Amino acid sequence: MGFQTPTIRTRLLLLSLVLIIPFTVLGFVNLWDFWNTNRNYLNQSLEQQANLASKAFEQHLLAQRQPLIMLSTLMARGENNFTIQDYLDSAVKTRPEWLDLQILDNKGESIFKQNVKKSDVNNNSVKQLKGEADRENKFTVESVESDGKKKLTLAMPLSEQNTAVAQIDGVSIKDMFDNLNMPEENIIIVIDKNKNLIYQNHQLPEGFPNSETIDSIMSHFKRTDMESGTIEIKNSSDDINRVYGLSKIGLADAIVAVGKPTSSLYEPARRKFIRLAVISLLLTILAVTLAFFITRGITQPMKRVTEIVRRFGSGEKSVRTDDLPDGTIGELGSTFNKMAEEIVERQKELEKLDRLKSSFVDSVSHELRTPLTTIKTLTHVLRSDKISASERKEYLQTIAVECDRQIE
Repeated sequence: MGFQTPTIRTRLLLLSLVLIIPFTVLGFVNLWDFWNTNRNYLNQSLEQQANLASKAFEQHLLAQRQPLIMLSTLMARGENNFTIQDYLDSAVKTRPEWLDLQILDNKGESIFKQNVKKSDVNNNSVKQLKGEADRENKFTVESVESDGKKKLTLAMPLSEQNTAVAQIDGVSIKDMFDNLNMPEENIIIVIDKNKNLIYQNHQLPEGFPNSETIDSIMSHFKRTDMESGTIEIKNSSDDINRVYGLSKIGLADAIVAVGKPTSSLYEPARRKFIRLAVISLLLTILAVTLAFFITRGITQPMKRVTEIVRRFGSGEKSVRTDDLPDGTIGELGSTFNKMAEEIVERQKELEKLDRLKSSFVDSVSHELRTPLTTIKTLTHVLRSDKISASERKEYLQTIAVECDRQIE
């Protein structure tokens, strides 16, 4: 038998296959790129939440550190014991979350203690933190636990090898994180440099985080030497993979981790990927009879969607898929537009929260600085022997009024 010439149908089928296979491969490559782009953006979103939590915690620490800076100023100026003791009592009395404040000498013995609240401070932990603050010669933060409650201990070196040590109720940290209004399913933990938990939210399962998870988080920063990032860890206590957004807290030398189960984080994107893959496969089968037109109709819109998603992931938040044709690709574009709007809106809310925090800190700083400046100026004037008794009385009255303002 001789060679049989292929029929027109066979030729058209072969031609269709020749045209379809490359476009099919290209379509799945674009889909995979779309999946990776979405996954990377979800990771970046989690990292941004960690950065927001880190900044909020750092602002919280800055506010708590302010009284210690004032103590350092008073000690450096050589203020008398009465003034220093009065400031210690006032600082603790006007801050409900503060449990204790004291000044230790170079031997770790307390030379000044606050007298307005009952203190159950562990002297060994206080001395240990003092030693660490003295060695590093900087503001130091550590987490301690007593009576089943988390407490935050702050230490700051003063003049003449003295150290101010304050202890704060951990509830204030919870209130601060609650005000960020992060998704309820997110896990939030804060770890100090000694691998102690400074904070953990109520969403944590029992036995979490275990030492393996904490070690993995700490090792990631040592290995990458970055200020923020993401990492996926499987926790052995509940056998769940989680993705964590990580961010360093420079002031406290600590790390904030915001985690979410991998299945929960990627599930919406995975469903979209599977749906698009199925649609692409069906269109590929249909394109056997209409190879050129259907392949062209699939490839170009998908390229456009992929490019827009890539640009969006690179920071162009204003790009949208407004010029896609009707049908499945158009539905994909509408879904992407809706997702993009939700992401942009969430980012605006986070920026608004950041501005509110900054405004609050500036306002509080102003309200503290103005009366303190008046008191400081009048104190210098009162040291002079050239003022009259009536002027002295008037200045003292002004100082008393300014002190009452601060107490209120």
